[in-house]
Amino acid sequence: MNLQQAALWRNRAGRAGAVLCLLIAVGILDALIAQVRSSPYVLNALPGQTVSINGPMPERIKDKSELTYQSSTEDLDVEIRRIQTGYWLGGNIWTGVVRLSEDIAPSRHQFIIRPHDVESGETFPIFDLTVHGDQESLQASAHSLIKRYLGVPPWLVSLISLPLAVGAFVMVFRFSRQREALLLKEGKGEVVRVKKVEGQVEIAFSLGTDQGFEKGTRVLLHDAEGSPMASVEVVKAWSTASIALADASCPAWPGQLISKM
Repeated sequence: MNLQQAALWRNRAGRAGAVLCLLIAVGILDALIAQVRSSPYVLNALPGQTVSINGPMPERIKDKSELTYQSSTEDLDVEIRRIQTGYWLGGNIWTGVVRLSEDIAPSRHQFIIRPHDVESGETFPIFDLTVHGDQESLQASAHSLIKRYLGVPPWLVSLISLPLAVGAFVMVFRFSRQREALLLKEGKGEVVRVKKVEGQVEIAFSLGTDQGFEKGTRVLLHDAEGSPMASVEVVKAWSTASIALADASCPAWPGQLISKM
């Protein structure tokens, strides 16, 4: 692999990593917005499906046998699986499932879970269930745009993109190291930072005392075609990095090649 190929693949991997990071962020944002827009008491399903549900209960309710349900249709069945005490909003919470018959008509249905004996002043949420006639109609009802248009959960997009993004940035590191090794063979380095200081330009680059660069060494800056375009002087040097100073008018940019005169 030559310098041009290493730079090309490094840039491609970097762009791929950036796109994957964007997908991670979009997936998380879409999932959060969908969660905010959703209500736990508004359900969408197809005939024959089973949907997980939960709801609050007064603290006096200690066992699921104390609960019952009422429904606008006989083509659904509610199973209360357990009562969970110490719910973070106070009181108890029940968890269960609603099972839809294969014969349930695509329409809007309602049901309510309540104790057998309702005390004065107690209210309980009404579940609003929309039964759809086909998968396309169900998908169109999703609050998540990713789920609505792609048919996959937004968290899945983020979950798949995460390891791919990590892999992309590992490849960026790998190709960067290969490029550095190839540059080193030619006695060249790369400008990593350009900073204006007191009317001058401070140029940091990836060559140091290990490569024979020290304070006072004159180095050449190269243009995009690799031809020398200016010379600057090293003012600080470490084992694998150095800093040179130049006039404010000196053309320098990160990624620019540099070599000893």
